[in-house]
Amino acid sequence: MLDFTFFGIIVFVILFLKNIIVLIKNKGKISDFLIKTTFIIYVLVVIKIVFFPIPFQKELLEILRVENLENISNFIPFKSIFEILKTGTWYNIKLQIGGNLILLLPLGIYLPFLFNKKNSLKRDLVFGLIIAIDIEFIQGLIGFFIGYNYRVVDIDDVILNFIGYTVGYLLSKYVLYPIYKKIFTKNPRLS
Repeated sequence: MLDFTFFGIIVFVILFLKNIIVLIKNKGKISDFLIKTTFIIYVLVVIKIVFFPIPFQKELLEILRVENLENISNFIPFKSIFEILKTGTWYNIKLQIGGNLILLLPLGIYLPFLFNKKNSLKRDLVFGLIIAIDIEFIQGLIGFFIGYNYRVVDIDDVILNFIGYTVGYLLSKYVLYPIYKKIFTKNPRLS
């Protein structure tokens, strides 16, 4: 299995050091440093959750195929959501539906903080939809290249990810970011 932990730690250290250099050299704001550093951690955690581990050993893939442990893709909207609600346990409902709702919620929250220009609502929502679609597309692509559907490619994941992103984005753009801006505009020494 291909694991992300070592690679993720290396990427984090490099980006963390880059942020420290920017902070010191450009006399950047501590608040910006904290936002960028926690965003890096968030992105690396999402990558680890949605793509890894990846089975790549020929023998392992053959065993998984023989035991028929291949995941089946779903391209019918709301099909898997209704199946989970109908037949799933509370734990499974929280994991599948709640997990997909929460996965991109922080991305929506971070966006106004990272790109605090007057962003277009439509453009930012399209960005969230593209990220949700890309996650499923990349999972499918990895499955295609290894010759085994190691993850479920599911339109319902796109729908739930996008809903979570949208809630996070609207909360951040219209509530959290304006509060942050007001606090740091009145108290520049906090930044």
